[in-house]
Amino acid sequence: MRLLTFLLVLAWLPWSVQAATKIYKVVDEDGNAVFTDVPPPEETNAAEIDLGTHNSFESNTPPPSLWEIPPDQTLQGGENPVYSAAKIIAPANDEGLRDNAGTVNVQTRVAPGLRPGHRLRLLLDGEPAENGTAGQFRLANLSRGSHTLTLEIVDAGGTAVFRGAPSTFHLQRTARRP
Repeated sequence: MRLLTFLLVLAWLPWSVQAATKIYKVVDEDGNAVFTDVPPPEETNAAEIDLGTHNSFESNTPPPSLWEIPPDQTLQGGENPVYSAAKIIAPANDEGLRDNAGTVNVQTRVAPGLRPGHRLRLLLDGEPAENGTAGQFRLANLSRGSHTLTLEIVDAGGTAVFRGAPSTFHLQRTARRP
């Protein structure tokens, strides 16, 4: 019984796909055009509409994950870069934040992990703000407005060996009245 059911479905499938792709135009007695996918009786004056090729599209490739990001900017060496990414994860680029104390928590990610003797330097509006080896920074008492963060990886001598792409955030903060 299963085999018979399978064969019936298999035989019906090409017909159903073909029937679903045909459109017919029938002009009724009042001169109105009617379009249908149901085949009209043979005695009516119907015309089959050629739909041409079906619509199709190429899906967009997903964005690369953090670990597939090409090197942002290698500042030293260059032949075999040690790092492939130094990224600001939070706040996200162009994100709006509200904190009346002006505190911003920054999360970062480096790929691969920091080498011995290297550390992170967070630049706020182009100026060094924080140093550390962990991926989180806390900036306090920032003024309201737009700010740009950049993450650098520096060697033991303080020389930047890798710089990530800048990320901008917008801080909303209550202003003091005079």
